Parts: sequence; C-alpha cells; structure tokens
Amino acid sequence: MGSIEITNSINSFALELLDKLVSSDEGNVVISPISVANAMAMAAAGATQGSTNAQELENVLRLPITSEKGANQLGKALVQMMSTDPKVQIVLANSQWTNGTILESFKEGIRRDYDAEVFQLPSTPDPINSWVKEKTDSLIEKIIDQIDPLVVAILVNAIYFKGEWQSQFDADETQIDSFYITPKQDIGVQMMHRTDKKMYYTRCDFGPEVGDVQVAELPYGTGEHFSAVILLPDAREGATSLLLKKLAAEPTLWDDCIGDLCPSHVELWLPRFKIEYGAKDLKDALRAMGITEAFTGSPEGAFQRMTPDSTVYVSAVYHKTILEVSEEGTKAAAVTAVVMKSRGMSPRHVIMSVERPFIFAIRNMQTGALMFIGRINEPNAGDESDISDCPGGTARSIDSPEVGVPPDKAEDEGTPPKGYLPEAVPQWIKEPLGEALGR
Repeated sequence: MGSIEITNSINSFALELLDKLVSSDEGNVVISPISVANAMAMAAAGATQGSTNAQELENVLRLPITSEKGANQLGKALVQMMSTDPKVQIVLANSQWTNGTILESFKEGIRRDYDAEVFQLPSTPDPINSWVKEKTDSLIEKIIDQIDPLVVAILVNAIYFKGEWQSQFDADETQIDSFYITPKQDIGVQMMHRTDKKMYYTRCDFGPEVGDVQVAELPYGTGEHFSAVILLPDAREGATSLLLKKLAAEPTLWDDCIGDLCPSHVELWLPRFKIEYGAKDLKDALRAMGITEAFTGSPEGAFQRMTPDSTVYVSAVYHKTILEVSEEGTKAAAVTAVVMKSRGMSPRHVIMSVERPFIFAIRNMQTGALMFIGRINEPNAGDESDISDCPGGTARSIDSPEVGVPPDKAEDEGTPPKGYLPEAVPQWIKEPLGEALGR
C-alpha cells in the first residue's frame, strides 16, 4: 500500500468519523484523524490474527494494519507527513503505558513501527498527562482523569501543529462583526480580513440537498507542504451537516473539489477563533462505524497478539483537540488515548470496605440464578446480639483467631469443630452455609 492509498484511506475514515460525531453534537466538533488512526492502529497491532476484531478494525480504518507489513507501511507514511518547512512545526509522538501482562513482542512491534516510547503503566494519570503536555507544547495538559485497577495498557498518540500563514492577515484590519449561528441568531466575533489576487478558490456543486459550496485554500509557510481549506455552503441552515454526510458517503468528492482550486481574486473574511473539543470518548462513533468486538472482547480473546489475557478489550478511546486560528497562522494539537482493560482479576491491590449500604445476593454459580438478593441499609437491624460481643473486637487485626473461632474459646477449649458459625450470624444465612461447611 503506497502513501497515496494510505492518505485516501485516512481521509475517508476522517470524513465518516466527523459525520458520526457531528450527527450527535450540535456544537463545535474538531478532530485529528491522523491521531485517532495512529492510536487505533497501535491497538490493532495486538488484534488476534484472522479474528472478527482484526477484520473490523481494518475495514473501518481502511488499512491493513493488523499485519506487520501494513503497520510498517503506515508508520513510514506517517513519518513522511512530518514537516520539512522551516515555518511549520509538527510533532507526532506515540507512547505505550503497559503492565506486566502485555507481551514483549507487542511492545517491540509498535515501538518499531510507530516509534512508540515504552513506559510502565502508572497507578495515577500524572505521568501520562505530563507526557501529553510536553508533546503538545502545553496546548493540551490532560487526557486521562484516572486509571482503573483493571487497565492493562494505555496507548497514546499526540500531534502538535504550528504554522505561519504564507500571507498573513493584517491585525489592523480585524474588526468586530456578526457570525450567524443560525439565520436568526448571531454572535460578535473578531473577523480577520484579507484580499488576495491569487488565492486558490473554487465553487463546488454538491447536489440539490447541499447546493453550492465556496472553497478556499490558505497555504502555510513556503506554501508547498501544508494549507488550510475552508468550505462554506451557500445555504445558511443545516448545510454543514448535510455536506459532511455527502462527503462521508462519497469521499472522492473531496479530492474532486480540491482539484478544482485555481488562483482567483478573493476578498476573505475569516473569524479569529480558538476551539477546544473533548476530551471525548469516541467509542460510540467508532461502534457506529463498525468496530464492535474491540469494545466487547470475545471468548477466544480479541487481542491475543497483545496479551494472553483473553478478557482484554478497549474500554475507551479518549480524544481531545485544540485549534487556534489567528492573523499570524494556526496552532493545533490533538491527543488520542486508547485504554485497554481486562475483565479478569485486578493486577493491583484493591480495598473493598463495605461500610455503607450495599446489595447482597446469593446466586447459583452453575446456572447464575439468584437465590437471594437484598439491599442492606442497616446491618444491625433485627440482630439482638450486642456489638461489643463481636469476636474481632473493635478493630480488625491480623492476629485474630481463624474465622469461626471465638477468641474466648480458641485457647481454653481448643478449636471448635469444622463448620462452627458464630451465634451472631442470621439464621437465614446460617442454615445454607452450615450445610455447605459440613456442619
């Protein structure tokens, strides 16, 4: 797969993902498809070969990323997207934060293909967020709020962009003007202004539902490597959503429209803005696109090339983006964190102190049938025994006698027979437990 095919695949993925997100969010939505695809590709490197999971990931990302060859090709293509322009700075960085259950072969694979730094999974998110802050030049300071004890790996991509316009806007020409959120609702914005006799511009007809769309391209730096593209539908209400839906269904229309750009005499008014999007969990959008087994796992194990733990699955795909456009140019950053979690026993020490109302149930482990279930608000209600007679005293102690052995009998009368239950145990629990203990 060549770089052009990879670019087309990522663009197609980008348009569909943005369409899914916009359909459920009426506000600003800004993503970095490069960041999302890169992070998901790292997770896909651990997908079980030939599994439904592997097929779904490749279908949605439009890339053969579960094979070593495909991952290597994508990694090289991403490196080629970096800047050689002195006025454009781009940082693309990957990291993997893993515990001891993650295979060395997986860690080495994504280190080789995606240059993913290797770190021990921390108990708090601080080291990950510090890494994110460093790689995005402090534009994004946090992507993870907490790390669940069942998390086994967090795969993180960060991308940072800073580019000066090839032809900058004159700040003295910026003025307060109206921006119409709807035809009847407007807000005041700082509107930048620029006139260019050779600005690349075109009008594209996207059919009767969308109508005509104005398209302008604003280059960065030397004008050879990076540019901003602005699409402005003539229709004033709901047109951007319809346009994205059209582009998602027919991604080649994007290339057709860009191909029609030509030097024109254009007077451009463009708002100065700073947009922050997320951190947003992209899981629902990716599910809607066709990725399911990665999020649910499979009985055979969805990520066997990552870990021998067959219960590991993707619990979240957090994404955060910041985009800032001014008279001088553009700054942007995005971070994607794919959180891998196990449904097995926690590898870390966990304390469960049942010191508040709780649910108590007795179930048949073979059939799953609930034999008893109740909410316990006040454990002492209906129990006539004195709390001061508690066998363990007023505090827990590792020196207490074995469970079931009252301290006043443990030394004087020897260990009671197997199955001894303290008198304080309610009768409804005592009878079945006594039988189970061979009383």
